[in-house]
Parts: sequence; C-alpha cells; structure tokens
Amino acid sequence: MLRHAILPCLTAALILAAPPARAEIPVGADSRSALDLTLYGSGSSLVRDQRRLVLGAVPERFRFQDIARTIDRTSVTLAADGPMVVLDQAAELETLSPATLLRRSVGDEVTLVTVNPATGEETRRPARVLSADGGGVFATAAGIETGAAGRIVYAAVPPGLRARPSVSAGLAGAPGQTGERRVDLTYMAGGLNWSADYVGNLNAAGDRLVLRGRATLGNTSGADFDDAGVTLVAGQVNQAAPPPLARPKALAMRAMAAPEAAADVPAAQAAGHVYVYRLPRPVDLAHGEIRQVPLIDPVEMPVALEWLLQSGGNYHGRDPNEAILHPTVRLVLENGAGGDGGPGAPLPGGLLRVYRPGPANTPLLAGSGHIPHLPVGETTRLDLGQSFDVTARRVQTDFELTGSGRPRTFTSGHKVTLKNAKDMAVTVLVDESLPGDWTVLAESAPHQRLTANLVRWSVAVPAGGRAELTFKVRFTQ
Repeated sequence: MLRHAILPCLTAALILAAPPARAEIPVGADSRSALDLTLYGSGSSLVRDQRRLVLGAVPERFRFQDIARTIDRTSVTLAADGPMVVLDQAAELETLSPATLLRRSVGDEVTLVTVNPATGEETRRPARVLSADGGGVFATAAGIETGAAGRIVYAAVPPGLRARPSVSAGLAGAPGQTGERRVDLTYMAGGLNWSADYVGNLNAAGDRLVLRGRATLGNTSGADFDDAGVTLVAGQVNQAAPPPLARPKALAMRAMAAPEAAADVPAAQAAGHVYVYRLPRPVDLAHGEIRQVPLIDPVEMPVALEWLLQSGGNYHGRDPNEAILHPTVRLVLENGAGGDGGPGAPLPGGLLRVYRPGPANTPLLAGSGHIPHLPVGETTRLDLGQSFDVTARRVQTDFELTGSGRPRTFTSGHKVTLKNAKDMAVTVLVDESLPGDWTVLAESAPHQRLTANLVRWSVAVPAGGRAELTFKVRFTQ
C-alpha cells in the first residue's frame, strides 16, 4: 500500500523536474475557443480567455499571446478541463520599443548612424552600449559618448523581448492523461470598463418621462476582444491595488452605437451585494473602441418637477444682499415597481440626459447629471438648471442683539418674495440653513425640519403672480 502511494508522487516529481522538450509553443487568439469579459465600473475587468492546446507527458513551454497590455501580473490563473500540471507561469509585459530595445542591449555592440545634413552621406560607427539612461551612454573609438545623435542600428532583437505582452507557462498533462485541453487563462486587467448612459424624454407638462438606457463599453487595454461574452457589474466592489505598472498612452477612440430597435436587453440579476447584467449577444470590442448596447427597454414613467431655493444669508448682522435669486429646477424620479410606475428593475448609476420638446418638435436639452445606483422603490433628484421665470428676492427685515456676553442671543427677521412668470402655478421649496441653537418665533407658513440645522418652507406661487414668505428666528450662540 505504501509503495502505491509513493509512485504517483515520484511520477509528479519527475514531471516537474523534467526540462521542456522543445522551444516554446505560441498559443494565439486563433486557438481561442471561448472568451468572457466581466466589466466593472471602476475601469477594471476580469478576463476569461479559453484556448485549445495539446499537452504531452513531457513539460513544454506555452506562450499565450494576444492578451491585455494592462494585465495584473499577480492575478493570472490557469485551469483546464482535464488533468494538467502547471510548472510555472510568468506575465511578460515589457514589449519592444526604442527605450526597451536600448535598455536590453546594455553591454552589446550596436552601430551609431549619423547623416551629414549638407551631403546626405551616412557615417556608421561601431559602439558598445554602457547605459540606457538619459538617451544612452556609448563606448566608441573616439571615447565615451552620451545621447546618440542620429539613429541606433541593432544587430538583432534581444532574446525574450517581444512586440506584444504575453503569458508564458510550463505545462504538461498528468501521467497517462495527455491530449487536447481547453485551458482557461483568467486575469484581471485595466482599461476595460463600462458605464450606464440614459436618455429621458420629458413631456411638455413635465410629469411623464420616457426613459431609455444604454451600456457604454470602453477598451483601452491594448488588446482586441472579438466575439466576447460580456457581463456588466453594477455596484461597489472593493479591489486592492495591484503592483504599479507603466500606464499605456491613451489612444483615440471611435464610437459605435448599436441600434436599439428590436434589441434584446440584459436582465438584472442579484449577485451578493451587487447586480450583474449578462449581455444577450457576444460583443466585438477592439482596442480604442467605445461601443454602446441596449441596457433597458424604453419605459414611460411618472416624474415631477420641483423648484428649490437654497438660501442662507447672514444672520449675525444686517444683510444688504437683495440680488435676484433663481431657484434650481429638479427632476424627481422614482424607480417604481414596474407597469406604469417605472422600470421595475434596478437602475445602475450613470449619466442621465433629459430632453423636452421645443419649437417645431425639435428636442431641447433640459439638463443632465449623474444618478446614483437606484434600487426598485428608491427616489432620486436630478438638477436640471436654474429657473428663468421663477425668481426670488430675500431681504432681512429685522435684527436685534440681546446682551453682549456669552452665550449671545439675537433675533433675525427675513422676507422672501417669490415671483412666477410662468403660465402655471408652481410650489417653491425654500431651504434655510440655521446655525447654532435656534427657534422659529414667527412664520407665515409652517416649516419642516429636515436636519438639525436645515428647515424647509413650501410656498405655492400662482401663475403670473407672487407670494411672500416671512419668518423670524432666535439664535443662541
């Protein structure tokens, strides 16, 4: 019994000790059998890239090509659909460039080529690279030279320096279990992200909104991903920072919008503390590309507009400010439970652009802003801008200081005049920030205490008319 137990261990040890039988075997995108991208809003992604390869009894070195340049080297895992021995693995991200070519040629012979600008004649001089810093240090027949003028000619590319990043691994099949395998290369990468983008068409009355949602996918990872299954993650996922890598230069992007007509949309599925959306069709996402796909079906939902005047003048002395104030117009949007109430599904946070009808049925941008992640039953407010035809003036009508010691007590009276030039009545919410200990002594309308130092009055202003709010507050500080 003991001898049988030892034999498998000895066999595995022999496999691990055996050197690769021949030169490395390239495993490119042409051997890909499946590809899945899981995109997070933070700009990171999880890539599962499945490749077909043949494992023998003797270890061989395989080089997985066509991977993201932004790969997190510490996150690489390899798994197969059958027995596989992984001797080692390495993510090799240093790629061919003038800087890396010079750095990897330190100690080697090169040729320095200069051109006479008057005659066009080339001069070629042999040199040895002493250092790659500061443009290079070279030993020539004339002495030590720095910063090569002209160009540098190399005899060959240094060993191990490749044009694109790759992952190499020493792999073998288990004893007696060799042959074709589907190997999953899984890793985290930057430069692959997604965001939610919404368009809302508001009716003329401002009480109904047709909401459309699209997912915007972006790729600056340095790799092309064709025919990829895509899962979108909405929510906060904590991710520890990987070891620092050189950031690639940003490339120009081209936008491609997928048509919305007759397009399937992904269903939201809870996954722990986040929601995930699996796109119904594979996606091609090239490096430098932005692609948009439908996220939610168009849905009509009830909304409301509110006018908010955030005030808070000087309470400690007379306030001479009587400038015209313009309340902020806010869109109140509730993610209802479906049907006439709204989408009835979680809405990932993103940019919402609101349009409303203009002259000759031309759409006008009413405003835009970011909405947070919105579960079913939750409400958010979006600032559209400042009202043109609803205005306010706030003046201090009274101030009285009682005593000169501490605590100090004083009273301050105010009047807010609201005017409405619209052809419809509006209700303006007047918010006042009240510092210290305070008591409302008098008011023309009842207030609502929102927080310890914030109160709100709701003032109805008739169409084409005006309304006044007066209040007096005692402060103790």
